Amino acid sequence: MAKRSRLSDLEIEKLLLESDDNFNDSSESFQDTDVEASESDFDSETSDDETLPQQTVPSEFVRASSVRIQYLFSGNSGTVVPLKQNDVISCFMCFVDDALCTMIAEQTNLYAEQLIASHPNLPAHSRVHSWQNTTCDEVKTLIGMLVLQGNLHKPDHQMYFSKRESVDTPFFRKVMNEKWLHLLLKFLHFADNTSYDPLGTISRKLFKIHPIMEHLQSKFRSVYMPERNITIDESLLLWRGWLGWKQYIPSKHSRFGIKLYELCESSSGYVWDFNVYTVKDTNYGIHYPDEKITSCIVLELAHDLLGKGHCIYLDNWYTSTDLVDKLTSNNTEVVSTMWQDRKGFPDFIRKEKLKKWEYTTGYKGKQMLMKWKDKRDVVLVSTFHDDTFVNVNSKFLSFLL
Repeated sequence: MAKRSRLSDLEIEKLLLESDDNFNDSSESFQDTDVEASESDFDSETSDDETLPQQTVPSEFVRASSVRIQYLFSGNSGTVVPLKQNDVISCFMCFVDDALCTMIAEQTNLYAEQLIASHPNLPAHSRVHSWQNTTCDEVKTLIGMLVLQGNLHKPDHQMYFSKRESVDTPFFRKVMNEKWLHLLLKFLHFADNTSYDPLGTISRKLFKIHPIMEHLQSKFRSVYMPERNITIDESLLLWRGWLGWKQYIPSKHSRFGIKLYELCESSSGYVWDFNVYTVKDTNYGIHYPDEKITSCIVLELAHDLLGKGHCIYLDNWYTSTDLVDKLTSNNTEVVSTMWQDRKGFPDFIRKEKLKKWEYTTGYKGKQMLMKWKDKRDVVLVSTFHDDTFVNVNSKFLSFLL
């Protein structure tokens, strides 16, 4: 290789003078254009209702790690409504309150009136003729008896009122007459059938229980505010009867039932919001109509918690790089697994072949994608973790290994 010759002192001084003159000329022109651009940008920002500029997110994943600072949590977690400690009744009545029981009583009375009026030729011996309007207190008693029956299982309602010594439970006979209980259950109703609008936003499948759902959703949100760590996942409400939108999920404990999308607090499991899945009639919300379904579910359930520094834990069915960008732009952290066939997933991570316990990472803004090899490839996305591994002493993990 040829050696580079040294410049003399005079030649070095001449080059410095020339470069200094060129720099002064170019910097003056650069400053002029920069001032004009910044002024025009300021005008466009202030004209748009003085909104703050959005954080720019890189378009591609890179190998080099980026600085990622965890958002500060600004939410007010804990109970909003004061509750007596260890008082189960007061806690239960926060959700099933007098307003709900009064509404149930009114709708039950209305349905009984409509049904009796539509059947003028009922037999004289029909127990329907003994109907009298129910009250809020009776509805409370009915709910209490149904809860108790859930703890004390018997084959049918009649056995709860049986006087046989082997199965006698006198409490039920003291609280309510058997015939009146069956009559209440016959007319029990939550919504006026004549008010259904087929062109409305309420699904036909959920119309009859919609007032109950709406009341509980409002109560779940108002009674308690979740801590920093929250999670969104599916839940299955056990139901083995006939139902058009009944689901079968073998990984769930119930396996058969009504599927719900739930936002819960991670530490306590408190359900803060939920949405019922009714196949094609599912109402995913109104705030994000242009989002795909999986992203819409997450954004709608967490809508009122965005911007407060919460951390959402998800599974790979919901997660995409685009969803993570939307959540981080709203000051919300994400930790989740991800499928490698998601749109926007970096090719250099997808194509890399790893041996067992090896891993590779990619970064884009606050996102860190990590793929490591266990028995198969596992992909993790996090907006505040790094690629540091720590030793964990766990009997469960040692059993798996």
